[in-house]
Amino acid sequence: MNDDKKVDECAAPRWMSAERRESLVALLAIYKAPYTERGLRCLDLMLVAFNGAHHFPKPVDYYDWTLREWALKVVLRRGETLDTYDSDPLTRLVFLAHDLCIRVEISTSGMHLCYTLSPRDIRGAGWESHPTLERAVARWRERNEAPPEVVQKGWTP
Repeated sequence: MNDDKKVDECAAPRWMSAERRESLVALLAIYKAPYTERGLRCLDLMLVAFNGAHHFPKPVDYYDWTLREWALKVVLRRGETLDTYDSDPLTRLVFLAHDLCIRVEISTSGMHLCYTLSPRDIRGAGWESHPTLERAVARWRERNEAPPEVVQKGWTP
């Protein structure tokens, strides 16, 4: 097993059980893929947000889960959709990014969507930090008014 020298605050989020971690390690062991704890966080985020490794266009070992660079780029296959409710991958991606303290950037590459994942620390300085979901929602509520009553009750034309 490979370990990061510095343990991040979010390296073991409260919802990641020992069994969950073992299953991630076992998946990477199938491919003999090296990893770090930060890489496991990224793998976990992608597996949960996109419903499993079978949605990856390349085998899991194609990606560098050691995060030798500052971030990991994952390009998923064409035709995926991002929505907030019905199948909700966008909601899962955003919530997980905050729970795991991983900055997620979505960009395009040809006709594919690229996800650049950058694990961060809750208490990092500036660009090294990432808010929890609770802090992000609180900051949103401070900066934006609550939705009008019409929106809260449901909109009809």
